[in-house]
Amino acid sequence: MIYNIYILTRDGLCILHRKYGGLEIDEALVTGFLSAISSFSRDISGEEFDMIVLGDKQFVSIPSDNLIFVAYSDNGDKTKNILFKIKEEFINSYSQMDNWNGDKRVVKDFVPVVDEIVGKSGDTGLLDFTEVRKFFDTVKKKTSSIQTADIDLDFKNFTNSLKTRVKSLGEAKEKITEFYNKKIRRKVNT
Repeated sequence: MIYNIYILTRDGLCILHRKYGGLEIDEALVTGFLSAISSFSRDISGEEFDMIVLGDKQFVSIPSDNLIFVAYSDNGDKTKNILFKIKEEFINSYSQMDNWNGDKRVVKDFVPVVDEIVGKSGDTGLLDFTEVRKFFDTVKKKTSSIQTADIDLDFKNFTNSLKTRVKSLGEAKEKITEFYNKKIRRKVNT
């Protein structure tokens, strides 16, 4: 069974991560570790690492010129074949990743392709902020009688910080509701 798929740059920046269960570790730690192992392997042997076995699990890696495709799976799984398919499809779809600006939303259309190749749906950790904005606008309409421009400005600053702190729409809605409740209480009480 495949538990995680990572597509990362040689510098360790994660372009895409799909979680199918299993590894519950910060994505940045895993991709940093994998990038370091890849670099170390190249320096020592002149070759990329292709597998790290950890008990009954494994990290399987397939490099390309600028990217590393990695899966975390059960030992003996047909992981390498799946990774080759993902690599081929990704390179065909996103050949210009040399100038990637770090925005994971650029590859969001590739998520269903990965799921199809793996054969199940996963979790990406990508949060679509258009949905967050819709929710914000709904809350704003319900409280329009006490809105002021400073709440909108605060919200813009708030959502910029929110992008690095939440992983799901539900979590974003919760944070927005907390934000609005604090702001509205302060306006009503002043």
